[in-house]
Amino acid sequence: MRPTSVTVSATGASAWIPVDWTQANFNVGITVDVSAGATLTWVVEMTSDDIYDSTVTPTAFTAPAPLETGTTDEVGNITIPCRALRLNCTITSGTATMTLVQGRK
Repeated sequence: MRPTSVTVSATGASAWIPVDWTQANFNVGITVDVSAGATLTWVVEMTSDDIYDSTVTPTAFTAPAPLETGTTDEVGNITIPCRALRLNCTITSGTATMTLVQGRK
């Protein structure tokens, strides 16, 4: 997986970003970068549902600490296999950018 970023600038969730859930040693590095002076709360969410199946509404689960909620920059990783991740924000002002990096098999 190439490093992938998504920026959220209004209240709501980003699009789902698929990850390679078939890896034996699953690990996705995640950074959340909050713009200077921003007033917002973010949460990283994960799903095991098939985001490409239009008949399925993916169920979002909150990622484990330290990515479960924040108001400032954060770095963490997810070792629990999942199929996709997204950033969900409540924003008064500013932006939050989530970047995912996953190694190869």
